[in-house]
Amino acid sequence: MRRVRFVSLAEAGQAVLREFADPSPHKAVCAVATPEWSAKNTEAALIDGIDILTVSVQASEHPGLSEDLFKWVADGGPSGAAPPTTVVVHGAQIIWGSSRAAILAAPDRAESFLLALIDFCYYENELRKIEREVGEAWPLLEADSPLAHAVTASDPDRFEDIARRMADMLKRRMRLARIVPHLYQPRPHLPPLANQLIERLRERAHVEDRHEALVSQLDVFERIYEMNSQRISDFKAAQHQTTLEWVIIVLLAAEGVLLLIELLWTLGV
Repeated sequence: MRRVRFVSLAEAGQAVLREFADPSPHKAVCAVATPEWSAKNTEAALIDGIDILTVSVQASEHPGLSEDLFKWVADGGPSGAAPPTTVVVHGAQIIWGSSRAAILAAPDRAESFLLALIDFCYYENELRKIEREVGEAWPLLEADSPLAHAVTASDPDRFEDIARRMADMLKRRMRLARIVPHLYQPRPHLPPLANQLIERLRERAHVEDRHEALVSQLDVFERIYEMNSQRISDFKAAQHQTTLEWVIIVLLAAEGVLLLIELLWTLGV
């Protein structure tokens, strides 16, 4: 039983199973856990890692074991979550869920399947984070969308919020662009069977469809926030121009008053 967590810095004594460069430097670290691992860790696992149970035996030798492992993986997910996915690769069975996974394979293949599963889970986890962030940002986008048509009043705090949200959107797009190659390309450091496992997990997790949906959604965010920024820039420019015009009017009026005073002084009035 391994509790795998994706962290930026590994603590002393933690075994580093894998290092990742994209979308930011992270390490997959391992802490030994027991099968009775507390359920309170489920929420954390959904965000930054996964608990993996490896059983190094032939699946054919233990007919009922795969059902027990499936139930264990399913019990670790949140209520309402999709059922775990089972992938069979040359007799080995890999059961993958949102917060738990199980590997039932011969001893000589279990380690490579473990590394492949960790590799896939890290990038799928990053994809899921972006999906969650985009989903949470939709209400804000709907509230900001009227500014794409017209800005009628100065609101510096809201203008700053718009700029920050656009920056967040661009960061999400960059993060997505950095993980996409790793979601599709084979891993040269893994054997063919391990890469086959990643490919099948990608299909079962509908990664391609999710990627396309995210790109479409981010396009909407980018378009609206670009329009917002343009309207805000136009409003600020118009405000600046109006202020400048009033300054010029006041200066011309002051100059006219001074000329009138000088003329009256000259005439001795």
